[in-house]
Amino acid sequence: DNAAQDIDHEIFDIESESDKEVFPTAEAGMTALLFAVESGNEAIFKMLLEANANVNAQSHTGKTSLYLAASKQEDMCEPLLNAGACVEAKTKNNGETALFASATSGFSRACEVLLNHGAKTEVAESVHGSTPLIAAARHGHDVICLLLLKAKADTEATNKVGKTALIISAEKGYAEVCQILLQGGASKHAKVPENGNTALISAAENEKSRVCQMLLEAKASVNEKNNVGKTALI
Repeated sequence: DNAAQDIDHEIFDIESESDKEVFPTAEAGMTALLFAVESGNEAIFKMLLEANANVNAQSHTGKTSLYLAASKQEDMCEPLLNAGACVEAKTKNNGETALFASATSGFSRACEVLLNHGAKTEVAESVHGSTPLIAAARHGHDVICLLLLKAKADTEATNKVGKTALIISAEKGYAEVCQILLQGGASKHAKVPENGNTALISAAENEKSRVCQMLLEAKASVNEKNNVGKTALI
C-alpha cells in the first residue's frame, strides 16, 4: 500500500494525509484513482485498485472513476465494477450516469458492460432531460442505440422539450439511427409539443433526404400537420 502511495505522490505531486490510510485528493476533488482513469494510466490504475482505492470517490462535480472510464477509457469499466463501483452514481451538476456518459461518448463496449451490470436505461440527466438513448441518437451512435434497445430502452421517452430519440435523429439526418429506432418500434407519429413537428416534418425542415425517404418507406404520414398547419411537403 505504501509503495502505491509513494508512486502516486511522485506522479501527481499531491500531498497525502499522513495518519490516515487514504489516497490523496487534489484540486477539483480528484483522487489518485480519478487521475489514473482520466489519464488512462493502466499501470497506476491497477496498482491503486489492488491497494483498495475508493472506487466510488467523486470529484467536486460528482464524477466517479466509472463515469470517467465510460467517457474516456472503456476498458477500465469492468475492473471498476468488479471492485464495487456504483453503476448508478450521478454527477452533481447535471445528474449524468456512467451509462449516459458512454452513450454520449460512443463507447459501445463500455455501454455493454454497464448494461450487463444492471445500468438503468431510463435514467435521464437533469439539465435537458435526455435519456441515454436520446443522447446516443443525438450523437449518431447507432451501435449504442441498438444495445440500449436490446436492453428495453424506452423509444418514446422525451427530453424536456418533448423530443423523442427518433425526432432528434431525424432532424440531424442520422439515417442508420433512425432505421434502428424504427425497427425498435419508435413511433413515427410522435410530435414535439411546442411546434407539433413529427420526425418526418423535422427531417424535411432540415433537408435530410435519406431520412425522409426512410420514414416514408416506414409509412410515416405525409399529410400530418404541425401546430401552424405545415406538412412535410410545405
